[in-house]
Amino acid sequence: MNATPANDSKKPALSRWSLKTPQAALPITRLVCTAASPLFHREIRVWEEVIDERGDKFPRELGHAAWDQVPTKATRELVIQLDAQPQGDTLFLETDNGDNPAIELREFRCYYPVTRVVFKAAPDSTQPVWLYYGNREASAPHYDLSLVADELLRAERSTVISGSEENLSPKAERVGETLTGSARYIFWGALGLVVVALLTLISRFLPKPEQ
Repeated sequence: MNATPANDSKKPALSRWSLKTPQAALPITRLVCTAASPLFHREIRVWEEVIDERGDKFPRELGHAAWDQVPTKATRELVIQLDAQPQGDTLFLETDNGDNPAIELREFRCYYPVTRVVFKAAPDSTQPVWLYYGNREASAPHYDLSLVADELLRAERSTVISGSEENLSPKAERVGETLTGSARYIFWGALGLVVVALLTLISRFLPKPEQ
């Protein structure tokens, strides 16, 4: 994770770091960092900034933990379990130092579960293999693989190197997903007006029924 200080000049007692994840909406389950300071007690909070349907920004808490560090403690790592999955690609970790010196944190790391797909492909390695995902309306497949599951799991495996991700959603749908707040309603409203205008124009070219 790329971590940079994001302190607020209006809150000098607050230490805050901005954490950039590789991509948005990663299913992160825990966050780990290391302290350079040998002695402190802090309440640590992890949150992100999200936008509601009206376009207003608000903080969404993802997790929190208490951290007690003493010189005799063997480890100086903090593990924060996240209670919610992030929606974006930027997290914030912050703590109130009170009247104490600001703590120094480093080596930020995030962890998330990895799902592996085992499949049998065509013998011709020159033929591409496509993996489709993200369609929430698709029904789960039902195959008879349980009959050959042992054979499939014992077979020799080859690691597949994936290419760049491609978004196959319709262009209008992708534009609508990237818009937030009032901009989304304006977009769909304008699109609706265009459809009405086209239908009106087409109706003028249709033959009128004979009286």
